[in-house]
Amino acid sequence: MRLADLTTIRVGGDIEEFIEVDSEKDFISAVKNADKNLKKLLVIGGGSNILPQDGNFNGCVIRYSNGAGEELSSICHEFRIPYFAGIPGSLGGAVVQNAGAYGAQIADYFLSAKVFDRKTGEVIHLDIKDMMYEYRSSELKKSIGFCGGYSPRWIVLDAKLKKADMHSFSVKYPSILKELDLKHGDLVDYNTLRDTILKIRDENGVLISSNGVNKNDADRQSVGSFFKNPVVDRAKIENGQISLPHDIPLYMIPNSNLVKIPAAWLIQHSGINRMYSKGAGISSKHALVLINPQLAYYEKSGEEIRKLMNHIIMRIHETYNITLEVEPIIMQ
Repeated sequence: MRLADLTTIRVGGDIEEFIEVDSEKDFISAVKNADKNLKKLLVIGGGSNILPQDGNFNGCVIRYSNGAGEELSSICHEFRIPYFAGIPGSLGGAVVQNAGAYGAQIADYFLSAKVFDRKTGEVIHLDIKDMMYEYRSSELKKSIGFCGGYSPRWIVLDAKLKKADMHSFSVKYPSILKELDLKHGDLVDYNTLRDTILKIRDENGVLISSNGVNKNDADRQSVGSFFKNPVVDRAKIENGQISLPHDIPLYMIPNSNLVKIPAAWLIQHSGINRMYSKGAGISSKHALVLINPQLAYYEKSGEEIRKLMNHIIMRIHETYNITLEVEPIIMQ
């Protein structure tokens, strides 16, 4: 088994030890054994938010099929949360990452998480205050590597989300407004909003496939959005510290002096070649998506995607004086 077979970007070599479990007891036991034997640990769900190294993984990879391992998109459909439709990840990974889309994030719906603390060996429950959620981050994500490997100190066993008990949703996200020909704040029903989001995600090449990995379309071999949208102080734009063209779309953060800048726009207008190398490129469907263009396994894709990542970061900084931050976990 290779990590390339378990990740949506299809990168990574042979795994020293791969364990698949479907019971919480076996899941905890596998984590304990890996830590006891001082093995690098990677708990994997949908494999949609990590960029492995090209070489062999000398450690233990565990995939849990229940609880935190369930598909986020399916759970959110059950709870009538439309914004995460089609996201190719697990519930546990989304809770750690504070996954988000179309103006919503997990923190908006999070109630509690049942976790295994690798440091104390205890199963505990965390509430919203414990998570210390930030944009695409949490206390759990910050603890990745604490006990070795690429998983947090607190391993999510299960989580509870609020049900979006609403008959209609106020639409504010630009691409949805454009697709439905609506005005900011107009209301739509759940099915209309969910179907529209699935359509947009499909057009952007980041719609979940039946097994989480689409091997027939290079534009879909990605981790989804690779970079975070920069959030900067408005004063830095006004005083020229950050150099932006006048026609760039900007989004004001309510009740603050902060501005969110679309990273996709910066990349698209920076002159970077989309087909960067044999093993790395920028999706033809969306500028924020870095892809592995090789449909067959290619042993250097991880290295080349990292080179493209660094090239983009450097170009955006040189052009706009903005430093992009990555979303996925970059395995070292």
